[in-house]
Amino acid sequence: MPLLTHHPLKALYTTLILLTTLLSLPFYTLYFLFRRPHPTWSLRQSLTTHTARSFLSLLATIQPKPSPPPLPPSSSSSSSKASASTSTTTTIPIAHKIHYQPPLLSSPTIHPAPITGTWYPHPPPPEYTGEIILHFHGGGYTIGTGSPADAGYAAKTLLNIAEHVFMPAYRLASSARGRGAFPAALLDAVSAYVFLLEMWRPERVVLSGDSAGGHLVLGLLKYISSQKSALGVPRAVLVWSGAVDYLALSDEGVVDGSARFGSDYIPGKFAAWGARRLVEGVDLGDESVVGYLRLLGSPFETKVPLWICVGEVEVLAEGALEFGWQMRGVEGNVVGVKVLKDTPHDVMLMGNMLGFEREAEEGARAAKAFVENVKETKLLD
Repeated sequence: MPLLTHHPLKALYTTLILLTTLLSLPFYTLYFLFRRPHPTWSLRQSLTTHTARSFLSLLATIQPKPSPPPLPPSSSSSSSKASASTSTTTTIPIAHKIHYQPPLLSSPTIHPAPITGTWYPHPPPPEYTGEIILHFHGGGYTIGTGSPADAGYAAKTLLNIAEHVFMPAYRLASSARGRGAFPAALLDAVSAYVFLLEMWRPERVVLSGDSAGGHLVLGLLKYISSQKSALGVPRAVLVWSGAVDYLALSDEGVVDGSARFGSDYIPGKFAAWGARRLVEGVDLGDESVVGYLRLLGSPFETKVPLWICVGEVEVLAEGALEFGWQMRGVEGNVVGVKVLKDTPHDVMLMGNMLGFEREAEEGARAAKAFVENVKETKLLD
């Protein structure tokens, strides 16, 4: 409803939904005592997933503009060493034009642009020789900045795998006037990767993404693996509850009609909001572009080991697992899969709020083992 995306109706509707959700909690508490979305879930898990779905449905209705990205530190503070308990934000410049090849040049109006990124817990010192995770946050291409306010728990999860994590605030599809439609986020992903390669060798970088960020990191992997890309090969790619078909998600019924809808918290209207904005103004007759929006059914050869993690009862599980099997079917590809039992969507980002911390930690341990195994294998080679 377009009227609800503008004030004053936007504010009135938001207040009404928040009050209704609050007042309905006693009813749902009683209801979930007898019948839960999944039989193994606790009462807390049942209530939080229900509340998360209501909140995302609200966002999809009022369609707020993206939050401003975190600001980089001032020149007076950027030279000081950050403490281990804080994050540091920096500017990611536009890379050399050689790194932006088709389909990144498919839009006449969307071009490379400077963005920011947040380090966790702080930038690596010059002598650091371990892995760095370049992670793209989730949020349906409509919300999130990769800052501690919305991705702090994801960063904490990833810090169990590597000592340093970098999260870019890529352009969102919900940006005004179509400025965040494809290929804006993929352009920013390339810029962020090149930014790290100017300081560290590619085999020390692990690419990662959750939910929409999982879709983005798979697009980056496809681009790196293409003949047109001169980018170095990263250590591995980690995909957490990744979406693999953003053309299908533009139909709300794909999510709402899923057999797993009741055991997940993503409403169809939220997924469709980002999907429709992502393809706004995009030439869907261009197969080279469609192959990045719909990865499912378009497996590709890659030298980069790929690891895919899904929640067993999440809506996106079936597509992500099918894509994993398709990638395994390409000769030479190395693909690992982890299924978190009785778990909904993207607990590496939302586990602390939903009550699935144990499952998020389980996923992190599996991801770390995969990266370590890849590292040992390459050392043997």
